[in-house]
Amino acid sequence: MSLGALGTRSDLWSLCYHDGEYYVARSKPGLGVQSVASLYTFEKRFNPGRYRATVKAHCTDGVERSFPFGFENHHGWPEEGIITYLLRHGSHYAMSSLNGKTYETEIPGQDWKKETTLEIDWRIGEVTFIVDGVEVATHRTDMAEGSWFIETIAHRNPQEIYAMQKEFKKIC
Repeated sequence: MSLGALGTRSDLWSLCYHDGEYYVARSKPGLGVQSVASLYTFEKRFNPGRYRATVKAHCTDGVERSFPFGFENHHGWPEEGIITYLLRHGSHYAMSSLNGKTYETEIPGQDWKKETTLEIDWRIGEVTFIVDGVEVATHRTDMAEGSWFIETIAHRNPQEIYAMQKEFKKIC
């Protein structure tokens, strides 16, 4: 599926690119400052449906965050609408918003450093998160449409963190 035109947000310690196979957002080790790498659609909006992507993601146990697959209403403002997978402090989560608040469900036993298939089954009022064919969480949501995105955010990261995605498609 074509993503259309992509916007990027990056700084001196981060990179956003397509390597011929994956869309990649990377935050490299910094000098004690925040590092952000984001890729997002700014012309194309997505509506409820079932979406699938193959991802890889890595994050340290610090305050770093990696978002390998998601949709958001307004980039950088999750309380305005978000449906995403999140890797933070070495733990994996399904995350969404409802009525201006964000909600997270931990997904135990994951290793997204290996290729993993993530799905978002987004319906009016509800979203189900599916990892490698297994339903792992269902949340209520009030998000009606959103932009696709992947992102990394790091604070004083001692090593590189990344979010990589390929084979994004709407499956129904």
